[in-house]
Amino acid sequence: MRLVTDMSGAVVEGTTYATYGESLNTGFQTQKGYIGERFDAETGLLYLNARYMDPVLGRFISPDDWDPTKEGVGTNRYAYAQNDPVNKSDQNGHATGVVGPAAEARAAAQKADHERAELEARAEAIRTGRRDFFNADRDPYERLSPRVADEVARQSELSASGKVDNADGVFGLMPGPGIGVKAVTTLSELAMARVAAARVSLLEARAIAARDALAESLAPLKGRAPATVTGGYNTTTGQVVARACEGGKCAEDHVFEALGSDKDATHFTPAMRPRNSNEVPVCARCEARYGRGAFPLGTRFKSDE
Repeated sequence: MRLVTDMSGAVVEGTTYATYGESLNTGFQTQKGYIGERFDAETGLLYLNARYMDPVLGRFISPDDWDPTKEGVGTNRYAYAQNDPVNKSDQNGHATGVVGPAAEARAAAQKADHERAELEARAEAIRTGRRDFFNADRDPYERLSPRVADEVARQSELSASGKVDNADGVFGLMPGPGIGVKAVTTLSELAMARVAAARVSLLEARAIAARDALAESLAPLKGRAPATVTGGYNTTTGQVVARACEGGKCAEDHVFEALGSDKDATHFTPAMRPRNSNEVPVCARCEARYGRGAFPLGTRFKSDE
Protein backbone atom coordinates (compact mmCIF):
# COMPACT_ATOMS: atom_id res chain seq x y z
CA MET A 1 0.00 0.00 0.00
CA ARG A 2 1.12 3.58 -0.71
CA LEU A 3 -0.27 6.49 1.32
CA VAL A 4 -0.16 10.23 0.60
CA THR A 5 -0.47 12.64 3.53
CA ASP A 6 -0.97 16.37 3.90
CA MET A 7 1.25 18.70 5.95
CA SER A 8 -0.48 17.65 9.17
CA GLY A 9 0.15 13.98 8.52
CA ALA A 10 -3.46 13.12 7.70
CA VAL A 11 -3.89 10.54 4.93
CA VAL A 12 -5.45 12.15 1.86
CA GLU A 13 -4.94 9.35 -0.66
CA GLY A 14 -4.12 5.66 -0.55
CA THR A 15 -3.36 3.03 -3.16
CA THR A 16 -2.89 -0.70 -2.93
CA TYR A 17 -0.87 -2.74 -5.43
CA ALA A 18 -0.88 -6.28 -6.75
CA THR A 19 2.28 -8.39 -6.48
CA TYR A 20 4.05 -6.83 -9.46
CA GLY A 21 2.93 -3.25 -8.96
CA GLU A 22 -0.42 -3.14 -10.76
CA SER A 23 -2.48 -0.39 -9.14
CA LEU A 24 -5.73 -1.70 -7.68
CA ASN A 25 -7.04 1.87 -7.47
CA THR A 26 -7.49 2.97 -11.08
CA GLY A 27 -8.12 6.57 -10.04
CA PHE A 28 -4.59 6.92 -8.69
CA GLN A 29 -2.65 8.56 -11.53
CA THR A 30 0.36 10.29 -9.99
CA GLN A 31 3.82 10.02 -11.53
CA LYS A 32 5.24 8.29 -8.48
CA GLY A 33 3.94 4.79 -7.94
CA TYR A 34 4.99 1.33 -6.81
CA ILE A 35 8.11 1.59 -4.55
CA GLY A 36 8.65 5.11 -5.87
CA GLU A 37 8.99 4.11 -9.51
CA ARG A 38 7.76 6.36 -12.29
CA PHE A 39 4.29 5.41 -13.55
CA ASP A 40 3.22 6.23 -17.10
CA ALA A 41 -0.58 6.55 -17.00
CA GLU A 42 -0.85 6.63 -20.80
CA THR A 43 0.80 3.24 -21.36
CA GLY A 44 0.21 1.66 -17.94
CA LEU A 45 3.93 0.87 -17.61
CA LEU A 46 6.41 1.41 -14.79
CA TYR A 47 9.81 2.91 -15.62
CA LEU A 48 12.87 1.80 -13.65
CA ASN A 49 15.44 4.16 -15.21
CA ALA A 50 16.63 1.44 -17.57
CA ARG A 51 13.67 -0.59 -18.74
CA TYR A 52 9.89 -0.47 -18.72
CA MET A 53 7.95 -3.07 -16.71
CA ASP A 54 4.36 -4.09 -17.37
CA PRO A 55 2.74 -4.55 -13.92
CA VAL A 56 -0.13 -6.55 -15.43
CA LEU A 57 2.18 -9.18 -16.93
CA GLY A 58 4.69 -8.88 -14.10
CA ARG A 59 7.52 -8.73 -16.65
CA PHE A 60 9.80 -6.15 -18.23
CA ILE A 61 8.74 -5.56 -21.84
CA SER A 62 12.30 -6.10 -23.07
CA PRO A 63 15.14 -8.40 -22.03
CA ASP A 64 18.18 -7.14 -20.17
CA ASP A 65 20.73 -5.99 -22.75
CA TRP A 66 23.69 -7.49 -20.88
CA ASP A 67 22.91 -11.18 -20.49
CA PRO A 68 19.37 -12.43 -19.80
CA THR A 69 20.73 -15.88 -18.88
CA LYS A 70 22.57 -14.68 -15.77
CA GLU A 71 21.14 -14.35 -12.29
CA GLY A 72 19.82 -10.88 -11.58
CA VAL A 73 18.78 -10.02 -15.12
CA GLY A 74 16.15 -11.15 -17.62
CA THR A 75 12.51 -10.13 -17.65
CA ASN A 76 11.34 -11.26 -14.20
CA ARG A 77 10.48 -8.31 -11.95
CA TYR A 78 11.98 -9.81 -8.79
CA ALA A 79 15.10 -11.17 -10.47
CA TYR A 80 16.17 -7.54 -10.85
CA ALA A 81 19.15 -6.40 -8.75
CA GLN A 82 19.96 -9.96 -7.64
CA ASN A 83 16.46 -10.40 -6.20
CA ASP A 84 17.13 -7.65 -3.66
CA PRO A 85 15.70 -4.37 -5.09
CA VAL A 86 15.37 -2.87 -1.59
CA ASN A 87 19.08 -2.90 -0.77
CA LYS A 88 20.62 -3.05 -4.24
CA SER A 89 20.29 -1.00 -7.40
CA ASP A 90 20.81 -2.03 -11.01
CA GLN A 91 19.86 0.95 -13.15
CA ASN A 92 21.13 -0.48 -16.43
CA GLY A 93 21.02 -4.20 -15.80
CA HIS A 94 24.81 -4.39 -15.97
CA ALA A 95 25.86 -4.50 -12.33
CA THR A 96 24.53 -4.30 -8.79
CA GLY A 97 25.58 -2.23 -5.82
CA VAL A 98 24.42 -0.39 -2.74
CA VAL A 99 21.76 2.24 -3.41
CA GLY A 100 23.20 5.75 -3.31
CA PRO A 101 21.86 8.55 -1.08
CA ALA A 102 18.88 10.64 -2.09
CA ALA A 103 21.10 13.63 -2.83
CA GLU A 104 22.93 11.62 -5.47
CA ALA A 105 19.64 10.74 -7.12
CA ARG A 106 18.56 14.39 -7.19
CA ALA A 107 21.88 15.41 -8.72
CA ALA A 108 21.51 12.72 -11.37
CA ALA A 109 18.00 13.99 -12.18
CA GLN A 110 19.33 17.53 -12.64
CA LYS A 111 22.05 16.24 -14.93
CA ALA A 112 19.43 14.39 -16.98
CA ASP A 113 17.46 17.62 -17.41
CA HIS A 114 20.54 19.36 -18.82
CA GLU A 115 21.00 16.58 -21.36
CA ARG A 116 17.36 16.59 -22.46
CA ALA A 117 17.91 18.82 -25.51
CA GLU A 118 20.62 16.52 -26.85
CA LEU A 119 18.47 13.45 -26.31
CA GLU A 120 15.45 15.04 -27.98
CA ALA A 121 17.58 15.77 -31.04
CA ARG A 122 18.77 12.15 -31.08
CA ALA A 123 15.20 10.89 -30.78
CA GLU A 124 14.12 13.10 -33.68
CA ALA A 125 16.89 11.58 -35.78
CA ILE A 126 15.49 8.14 -34.99
CA ARG A 127 11.98 9.17 -35.94
CA THR A 128 13.09 10.59 -39.29
CA GLY A 129 15.16 7.46 -39.97
CA ARG A 130 12.38 5.01 -39.15
CA ARG A 131 12.58 3.35 -42.56
CA ASP A 132 15.50 1.40 -41.10
CA PHE A 133 13.12 -0.32 -38.70
CA PHE A 134 10.04 -1.17 -40.75
CA ASN A 135 8.75 -1.58 -44.25
CA ALA A 136 6.96 1.58 -45.44
CA ASP A 137 4.82 -0.51 -47.80
CA ARG A 138 3.12 -2.37 -44.96
CA ASP A 139 -0.21 -1.53 -43.35
CA PRO A 140 -0.73 2.17 -42.41
CA TYR A 141 -0.76 1.53 -38.66
CA GLU A 142 2.78 0.17 -38.94
CA ARG A 143 3.85 3.62 -40.12
CA LEU A 144 2.76 5.31 -36.90
CA SER A 145 6.10 4.77 -35.20
CA PRO A 146 9.36 2.86 -35.72
CA ARG A 147 9.71 -0.25 -33.62
CA VAL A 148 12.80 1.22 -32.01
CA ALA A 149 12.23 -0.30 -28.59
CA ASP A 150 12.00 -3.82 -30.01
CA GLU A 151 15.10 -3.39 -32.15
CA VAL A 152 17.13 -1.99 -29.27
CA ALA A 153 16.01 -4.69 -26.86
CA ARG A 154 16.66 -7.45 -29.39
CA GLN A 155 20.31 -6.58 -29.97
CA SER A 156 23.19 -6.75 -27.48
CA GLU A 157 24.70 -3.50 -28.70
CA LEU A 158 25.54 -0.08 -27.39
CA SER A 159 23.87 3.14 -28.43
CA ALA A 160 25.14 5.56 -31.02
CA SER A 161 26.60 7.59 -28.17
CA GLY A 162 28.81 4.63 -27.28
CA LYS A 163 27.66 4.56 -23.67
CA VAL A 164 25.02 3.23 -21.34
CA ASP A 165 23.38 5.67 -18.93
CA ASN A 166 24.31 5.43 -15.26
CA ALA A 167 21.70 7.79 -13.87
CA ASP A 168 22.49 7.10 -10.23
CA GLY A 169 26.19 7.88 -10.61
CA VAL A 170 27.17 4.39 -9.47
CA PHE A 171 27.20 2.14 -12.51
CA GLY A 172 29.19 2.41 -15.67
CA LEU A 173 29.64 0.38 -18.82
CA MET A 174 31.06 -3.12 -18.49
CA PRO A 175 32.23 -3.98 -22.04
CA GLY A 176 32.36 -7.61 -23.12
CA PRO A 177 32.50 -9.87 -26.18
CA GLY A 178 29.82 -9.43 -28.79
CA ILE A 179 29.08 -5.81 -27.88
CA GLY A 180 28.85 -3.55 -30.92
CA VAL A 181 27.61 -0.06 -31.73
CA LYS A 182 24.57 0.87 -33.77
CA ALA A 183 22.93 4.12 -34.80
CA VAL A 184 20.03 4.05 -32.37
CA THR A 185 19.58 5.16 -28.80
CA THR A 186 19.03 3.17 -25.60
CA LEU A 187 15.62 2.62 -24.01
CA SER A 188 16.50 4.91 -21.12
CA GLU A 189 17.54 7.69 -23.50
CA LEU A 190 14.30 7.25 -25.42
CA ALA A 191 12.29 7.60 -22.23
CA MET A 192 14.19 10.71 -21.13
CA ALA A 193 13.51 12.22 -24.54
CA ARG A 194 9.81 11.48 -24.05
CA VAL A 195 9.59 9.27 -27.12
CA ALA A 196 6.61 7.05 -26.20
CA ALA A 197 5.92 3.91 -28.19
CA ALA A 198 2.79 4.01 -30.34
CA ARG A 199 -0.10 1.72 -29.41
CA VAL A 200 0.99 -0.96 -31.89
CA SER A 201 4.54 -0.96 -30.54
CA LEU A 202 3.22 -1.38 -27.00
CA LEU A 203 1.00 -4.28 -28.06
CA GLU A 204 3.95 -5.95 -29.75
CA ALA A 205 6.13 -5.46 -26.67
CA ARG A 206 3.44 -6.99 -24.47
CA ALA A 207 3.08 -9.92 -26.85
CA ILE A 208 6.83 -10.55 -26.68
CA ALA A 209 6.72 -10.41 -22.89
CA ALA A 210 3.76 -12.83 -22.83
CA ARG A 211 5.61 -15.20 -25.17
CA ASP A 212 8.74 -15.08 -23.00
CA ALA A 213 6.72 -15.69 -19.84
CA LEU A 214 5.07 -18.75 -21.42
CA ALA A 215 8.42 -20.07 -22.65
CA GLU A 216 9.90 -19.57 -19.19
CA SER A 217 7.07 -21.55 -17.59
CA LEU A 218 7.52 -24.43 -20.07
CA ALA A 219 11.34 -24.54 -20.00
CA PRO A 220 11.54 -26.87 -16.93
CA LEU A 221 9.72 -29.56 -18.96
CA LYS A 222 12.80 -29.77 -21.21
CA GLY A 223 12.23 -32.56 -23.75
CA ARG A 224 8.53 -32.77 -22.87
CA ALA A 225 7.93 -29.09 -23.59
CA PRO A 226 6.15 -28.02 -26.80
CA ALA A 227 8.54 -27.41 -29.67
CA THR A 228 7.60 -23.75 -30.16
CA VAL A 229 5.77 -20.87 -28.52
CA THR A 230 4.81 -17.51 -29.97
CA GLY A 231 2.88 -14.40 -29.04
CA GLY A 232 0.44 -12.23 -30.91
CA TYR A 233 -1.84 -9.23 -30.66
CA ASN A 234 -5.03 -7.92 -32.23
CA THR A 235 -4.74 -4.30 -33.37
CA THR A 236 -8.51 -3.81 -33.24
CA THR A 237 -9.28 -5.20 -29.78
CA GLY A 238 -5.88 -4.69 -28.16
CA GLN A 239 -5.90 -8.31 -26.97
CA VAL A 240 -2.52 -9.98 -26.38
CA VAL A 241 -1.98 -13.75 -26.09
CA ALA A 242 0.80 -16.35 -26.15
CA ARG A 243 0.34 -19.97 -27.20
CA ALA A 244 2.38 -23.14 -27.82
CA CYS A 245 2.11 -25.58 -30.72
CA GLU A 246 -0.28 -28.41 -29.93
CA GLY A 247 -2.53 -30.99 -31.55
CA GLY A 248 -0.81 -30.85 -34.92
CA LYS A 249 -1.25 -27.09 -35.18
CA CYS A 250 1.47 -24.44 -35.17
CA ALA A 251 1.66 -21.97 -32.29
CA GLU A 252 0.63 -19.25 -34.76
CA ASP A 253 -2.63 -21.10 -35.48
CA HIS A 254 -3.55 -21.19 -31.79
CA VAL A 255 -2.69 -17.49 -31.41
CA PHE A 256 -4.77 -16.64 -34.49
CA GLU A 257 -7.81 -18.50 -33.11
CA ALA A 258 -7.43 -16.99 -29.63
CA LEU A 259 -7.37 -13.48 -31.12
CA GLY A 260 -10.59 -13.92 -33.09
CA SER A 261 -9.34 -15.28 -36.44
CA ASP A 262 -9.09 -11.82 -38.02
CA LYS A 263 -6.20 -11.82 -40.50
CA ASP A 264 -6.24 -8.05 -40.97
CA ALA A 265 -5.86 -7.38 -37.23
CA THR A 266 -3.70 -10.32 -36.10
CA HIS A 267 0.06 -9.95 -35.83
CA PHE A 268 2.66 -12.30 -34.39
CA THR A 269 5.99 -12.19 -32.59
CA PRO A 270 8.84 -14.41 -33.78
CA ALA A 271 8.43 -17.96 -32.43
CA MET A 272 10.95 -19.47 -30.02
CA ARG A 273 11.87 -22.81 -28.45
CA PRO A 274 11.11 -22.94 -24.70
CA ARG A 275 14.07 -25.19 -23.90
CA ASN A 276 16.78 -22.88 -25.27
CA SER A 277 15.03 -19.60 -26.25
CA ASN A 278 16.28 -19.89 -29.84
CA GLU A 279 14.18 -18.29 -32.55
CA VAL A 280 12.26 -20.73 -34.75
CA PRO A 281 11.84 -19.77 -38.43
CA VAL A 282 8.26 -19.36 -39.65
CA CYS A 283 7.23 -22.47 -41.58
CA ALA A 284 6.17 -22.26 -45.23
CA ARG A 285 2.55 -23.06 -44.32
CA CYS A 286 2.23 -20.18 -41.83
CA GLU A 287 4.02 -17.82 -44.20
CA ALA A 288 1.52 -18.65 -46.94
CA ARG A 289 -1.50 -18.50 -44.63
CA TYR A 290 -0.74 -15.28 -42.73
CA GLY A 291 1.75 -13.49 -44.99
CA ARG A 292 5.07 -11.91 -44.06
CA GLY A 293 3.33 -8.68 -43.14
CA ALA A 294 1.90 -10.37 -40.04
CA PHE A 295 5.38 -10.78 -38.55
CA PRO A 296 7.92 -8.19 -37.32
CA LEU A 297 10.75 -7.04 -39.53
CA GLY A 298 13.78 -9.31 -39.13
CA THR A 299 11.70 -12.45 -38.50
CA ARG A 300 13.29 -15.59 -39.96
CA PHE A 301 11.37 -17.60 -42.55
CA LYS A 302 12.05 -21.24 -43.42
CA SER A 303 11.66 -20.46 -47.11
CA ASP A 304 14.73 -18.19 -46.93
CA GLU A 305 16.99 -20.82 -45.40
